[in-house]
Amino acid sequence: MDLCRFLDGIDGRHQGTAALLTPATLQEVPGSWVTITGQNLGTATRTWRGSEFNGPILPSEVDHVLATINGKKAFVYYVSPSGPVIAIGSN
Repeated sequence: MDLCRFLDGIDGRHQGTAALLTPATLQEVPGSWVTITGQNLGTATRTWRGSEFNGPILPSEVDHVLATINGKKAFVYYVSPSGPVIAIGSN
């Protein structure tokens, strides 16, 4: 079972190449920041924008890039072709 899956939000398919994060390499700690590295993991290079927030809720998608951890959406802070930076939510 993969713990973290990188998805392109446009069509929901895995679009890039990234190392598979397993329970041995990633501890799911709420509030932690995780960097996923690889190739072709996005087309833009930027951080989240204020317009992407839903009130106080952090964005779970930036420029069609999203990630899930154990089936739960992670918050996407930064995207780039070499990989996003995500935050693990509390629930």
